[in-house]
Amino acid sequence: MKLLTLKILLFTLATAFCTFSYAQHPVIDMLGVGGGKCETLLNWAQPIQLEFSDRKYYSRDVFAKTITLFTDEYFVSHFGKPYAELSKGERKKYLKGFTGCFRNRKYIAQMNAIPEVRNLIQAFNEVPGQWSSDNITQAVGEYEVQWNQYQDIKAYLNGDQSMITQSKLNEFRRLVPDMSRRYVPSRVFKYLWPSKLVELSDLITQKQAVAQENEYKILAEQLLARPNSLQVLRELNSFENSRNRQGVSQQVQQDIHTRIKVKEKETLIALMQQESTKLNGIMGNTQGLVELNSWFNNFQNNYRNYQNLSQVNNLYQTYYLKHESALARNKSLISSQIAKAASQEELNLLRGRYLNSNNQQSLTQLQLSTQIKSKGAELQAIKDQKARMVSQQQAEEFQRKLTATTDTGEPTEFQMKVAYEFQVNAKNGDYERAMAQMEQAGGGAMKDATALMRLIMPKTETRVNSFE
Repeated sequence: MKLLTLKILLFTLATAFCTFSYAQHPVIDMLGVGGGKCETLLNWAQPIQLEFSDRKYYSRDVFAKTITLFTDEYFVSHFGKPYAELSKGERKKYLKGFTGCFRNRKYIAQMNAIPEVRNLIQAFNEVPGQWSSDNITQAVGEYEVQWNQYQDIKAYLNGDQSMITQSKLNEFRRLVPDMSRRYVPSRVFKYLWPSKLVELSDLITQKQAVAQENEYKILAEQLLARPNSLQVLRELNSFENSRNRQGVSQQVQQDIHTRIKVKEKETLIALMQQESTKLNGIMGNTQGLVELNSWFNNFQNNYRNYQNLSQVNNLYQTYYLKHESALARNKSLISSQIAKAASQEELNLLRGRYLNSNNQQSLTQLQLSTQIKSKGAELQAIKDQKARMVSQQQAEEFQRKLTATTDTGEPTEFQMKVAYEFQVNAKNGDYERAMAQMEQAGGGAMKDATALMRLIMPKTETRVNSFE
């Protein structure tokens, strides 16, 4: 009785041990002890079917898309040890068991539903080539490198968001193409499954706004940290007016805007102190007036957009007062130079040297400007009078030459030339132009050019062909 009880106890323990071992190490079944070898093969291959069920992920490279199944993550749970640790004998037994699954009516339909299965079992055959154990082991090693790089990129993108930059995203995008519209295989991550690559591609796209905001803040911080200068003032204005704010939140934009305005005011105050020192150092003589206008032109070019700031506007007013004072002190000398001017060019030079049209409240400037205008009108009148005199003289000389006679009664060389030009124009159908040219050449004194031509033309008709 005791012996029977002991045998029953030992059988129970053995049965429990076998059940536990099968649950933990289904490899025992694959070696032919159990009857689930085909289920194990199908369960191992099923992720392929799930991963590539979407036609947009279609790939002819069966080797590349199945390497994932040989990694420890997928392989050990079905075979009890890594693929590289399988002995030749173990692989031979697996091959024999798997081959039989294609003759089993219970599993043949499921096997055919996963075409890659026929390729997978080649990994258990000791045949040189792509599916050799050495080649697969090497590919698994490459997969691990790619997977680690993939994980590093994800860790960066999901880590400290303030460290994400556009240059980094561009670097990642060269590794993983944009797949928002269609799946594009990656040459770098050729062994990673499409679902992983699409996930990473989408994550890179999502971080674009973060990178753009970081770039915006970095540029702002660099600009805000620079010493006050005119160049910084210009760059502050350019930064404020820039439209390159895509992806930047309104809150960040507002915070940066507030700080930019503070920096802008601080910079302007510092620059106004420098400009005030320059302005106060200019003398009040005529040379000082030239320097004052030069200072104003530069000041206007640099700060006309900041006149609403009291420090800038105050310096404008300081200039106007100093300019008026210098004009009043040198009024007699400037007035004398205006009176002696011999041309409009000289007047313009004097106006540009001493006056400033922006200083409209200056009484002295108004008086000198009026004198320049009057002097200009005077010079123009003299110029017009001289022109009329020259025109009259030319007309009289033209008439004299046109009516001159010779002892023989022959036309003069000048008359021949005029007649020739007249006939050429007339024969070209431009008679009116010919007459107009004649009258213009003769001026006011030519009152009867037609009669004169009628007198000259017959005399020149026989010689005009020989005139050059």
